[in-house]
This record gives sequence, C-alpha cells and structure tokens, in this order.
Amino acid sequence: METVSAIYAIPRRSVRTKANVPVRLMLEYRGQMVLRDSVVLDLSNRGVRVVATPEFKPGLVIQIIPAEGSRFAQKARVVWIGPPGASEERHAGLEFLNPARG
Repeated sequence: METVSAIYAIPRRSVRTKANVPVRLMLEYRGQMVLRDSVVLDLSNRGVRVVATPEFKPGLVIQIIPAEGSRFAQKARVVWIGPPGASEERHAGLEFLNPARG
C-alpha cells in the first residue's frame, strides 16, 4: 500500500497553499446527511487537505461549506486518508469535482 509520504513525493499538478480555515463538511453517513466541523490545512485549485472525521472513506463525496455560506460550497471526493499512527493520521485529501481552471 502506498503511504501518504510517498504520495507527497509525486510532483503536484497545482501549487498548494498552507491554510488554517474552519469549514463545515456535509456528508452522507448511515443513510443520513450530517454536518461535521473541520479545518482546511492546505489548498490548491484542484483540492484541499482537511482534518478528517471517522466517517471518511476514499470515494466518499463531501460538500465543503466555508464560513461565507452554502452558496460557496464545493463538492469534493475523498482521495486519501492518513494511515493510523502517521503524522497525517487525521488528515484527508479531497479532490474538487469541479476544480477551478488555472
């Protein structure tokens, strides 16, 4: 299995910017839509790294809702979860489903 650090060794398609931005995440869990508070740790025009919640699984589609409100929400898919015991254990990489151009 590929580790998160191995994934970071791959050249990025987009430049990442460090962040510390509170957001709400809306996801389906056990057949219901739930909201979870989280933090964006870094971002690019293709996706974000966030503090994960226990419900995260690769492939899960999530709405990222910034403090500015739901009209600025972005749909994203979980592409990786930090492995247990790693420094990225509670982190998840989300890829925007409709990324910004540029």
